[in-house]
Amino acid sequence: MIGGNINVIEGIKAQLMNRFKMTDMGDVSRVLGLQVTCNRVGKTLKIDQKDYTKSALERVGFANCKPT
Repeated sequence: MIGGNINVIEGIKAQLMNRFKMTDMGDVSRVLGLQVTCNRVGKTLKIDQKDYTKSALERVGFANCKPT
């Protein structure tokens, strides 16, 4: 979850944890095969699918194909 007020975020997380069986695993680094990088100082969020795409192409035998 993201937002400008940490107290609101923590409150919502607490409500979700009471309603559903879940745990807070900290900051995300990978989700659905995508690499996620957060720079809080620079206020940027980068989602990179390069590794995911490369492995998907390798699985289907297209790793050495030329892009067009």
